[in-house]
Amino acid sequence: MPAAINPPVVLVLGASGLLGRAVHHTLLESLPHGVVVVGTGHSRARGLIPCDVTDETTLREFLAAQAPRVVVNCVAERRPDVVEKEDAKARVLNVRLVEILAEESARLGFYLLHISTDYVFDGTKPPYKPGDDPHPLNAYGEQKLASEKVLRGEDSGERVRPGQGSREEKQGGWDKVWTEVLYGPSADLAESSVTLLARDVLAPLRSSQKKVDDWAARYATHTEDVARVVTAMVDRALTGAGELRGTFHYSSKERSQDLSREEGGEQRPGQGGGRAYTKYSISVLIGEVLGRATKHLEPEASPPEGAPRPQDCELDISALQEALGEEATRSRALRDGLREVLQALAANRMPPPPSSAARLRLLLAGLSARQKSLALPGAFNGLVARAVAHAGFEATYVSGAGVAAGMGLPDVGLAGLEDMTRVIRDVSACSGLPLLADADTGGEGGEGGVRRVVMEYQRAGAAALHVEDQVFPKRCGHLEGKELVPADEFALKVQAAARARDEGQVAGEEGGGNGGLMICARTDARSVVGVEEVIERAKRYVDAGADMIFPEGLCSGDEFLRVSQALKGYNGVNGGEGPYLLANMTEFGKTPLLSVRRMGALGYHATIFPMTLFRWAMRGVLEALEELREGGRVSKTALREGRLLTRQETYELLGYTPGRVWEYPNANAYSRRKGTRRSDFVQEGKEVMEEEDENEASGYGEENPKKK
Repeated sequence: MPAAINPPVVLVLGASGLLGRAVHHTLLESLPHGVVVVGTGHSRARGLIPCDVTDETTLREFLAAQAPRVVVNCVAERRPDVVEKEDAKARVLNVRLVEILAEESARLGFYLLHISTDYVFDGTKPPYKPGDDPHPLNAYGEQKLASEKVLRGEDSGERVRPGQGSREEKQGGWDKVWTEVLYGPSADLAESSVTLLARDVLAPLRSSQKKVDDWAARYATHTEDVARVVTAMVDRALTGAGELRGTFHYSSKERSQDLSREEGGEQRPGQGGGRAYTKYSISVLIGEVLGRATKHLEPEASPPEGAPRPQDCELDISALQEALGEEATRSRALRDGLREVLQALAANRMPPPPSSAARLRLLLAGLSARQKSLALPGAFNGLVARAVAHAGFEATYVSGAGVAAGMGLPDVGLAGLEDMTRVIRDVSACSGLPLLADADTGGEGGEGGVRRVVMEYQRAGAAALHVEDQVFPKRCGHLEGKELVPADEFALKVQAAARARDEGQVAGEEGGGNGGLMICARTDARSVVGVEEVIERAKRYVDAGADMIFPEGLCSGDEFLRVSQALKGYNGVNGGEGPYLLANMTEFGKTPLLSVRRMGALGYHATIFPMTLFRWAMRGVLEALEELREGGRVSKTALREGRLLTRQETYELLGYTPGRVWEYPNANAYSRRKGTRRSDFVQEGKEVMEEEDENEASGYGEENPKKK
């Protein structure tokens, strides 16, 4: 069999931000099959890998581990007033991060696409072409200019430019895309200075007028349009069409319609004949879109207070249009974009993230290409799931034994379907991570039973489930006395599970096909018959539709290797690689405790630790109870040695800041739990008191969610 070719990895830094979300989503949707798209964000971001880009060591290790072909940098502190006040802190993101990426691009050979800003110009001589002399007016512009000098190799004669390192010099390279003020799909008006204007438009009428900036030109650009440009540039880098090198400008060219008129009075938006949009004219347009009067808004012709801003930084985008074509560089009309974004905000809809199953598949594909195994610690409640995500793990596991033990029951099939789905919902909602869940024998009732399990697990938020070929009532996989279902009979159960998934049994959920729930077939044949039976059964289960095989109770590294080699490439599944393989590193069982690194080398794509956290936590509970019983209080030694979480550590683990609205990390799972979506449309505890009428967009008069 020919050697496997590692799939190219495209890494999006800052994929939790306004622009990063659009770039990450568009790349996932648009790049060809076989390209692995990885997004990073803060620990609260759903569907992303947490990565602290301010920690230099962590970032360099992360880049080396991912081995990307392309890196798109969407990270920045983009608020000019914040940069003025916190220059050193902002410089870490706006300058030092780019220095590290430039150095690593040279060392690792990836193509770097860096997003910059029009604020490097002073706004006195528009339109600006790439190569025009920059002259920033504020600290934000100065920092972004400094980062661009890093990429051009102008900051130091010693620093290596991207693509000029010791490893495959021809592989590196960089582009910069300068863009202007952005808006796009969001759950929060304040995420964009464009949509934030809606707050004043929607505010209750007051006796005093509200002044709005009518001085600085704004070329508001939709994030999905920028994402389309970025995707076209990435696609060229991946397909051999040729990496673009240098600096390119992109933004909307539309101007306000009130002055853009042809002879005869016909309005023609975006033809360049009128005045550029300002915050005031955008506010008026928002009012028109929402059917709201804007008489309480007054244009302010003087420069705004705070950090100095350029007046007009219109960008000439002709070089990018020539390179990518008109279709890739088109931009939507501001009126249409605002209507789309504001209506989505009213309904509190976010752009759909990749399904948890799709995220799990991407993780497995990316790691298996580098012979690494995905670690899945077992989470038995929502708080533990939060801890798993907080610790930086990329996925988690829900064990039937863990759920049963949490209920005070042994692992003999007593925890029912509702018990399992309750914990799956909690773990999914509180972690935001894709999860694999234990489905024991797949439910009673043959094909109908397993179909119901698939439906309920998928609805609860599981990315994958495993069913086992034991006779019900089952026994722990590391105990003697198990009985097996005939292989052909169990293959029919696997087939039914896969069919239920592929038919998209759950309307409105994650659906079937390549993005649907992963089906993992567990076999306990090792302890009953032997390794050869494990291999034979595994092949039957793959033929029946299993995506992954879980050989339980193997007794040595040699046995793990024997199984993985026998299944390598079998049936051409998973892009010809064969089925994904799952290993169980439970303590005190038949299987030796091997490291995740070793399991990756043995060909296992994922490794579960089903009861590790439960056992460790319960040991702490017993020790605490003993201390309370013996001493009648918590000892100073326990406090001094940090055996207890502090109040602040507990808040951090819960993702809670007093005085701020608390949210589930996984909004999809939240809606499954509560049957509703919360709205953060109303900001800072202020309610919109105006009554809706037939001309108003629905949803803007909701009860203030911070009082719920």
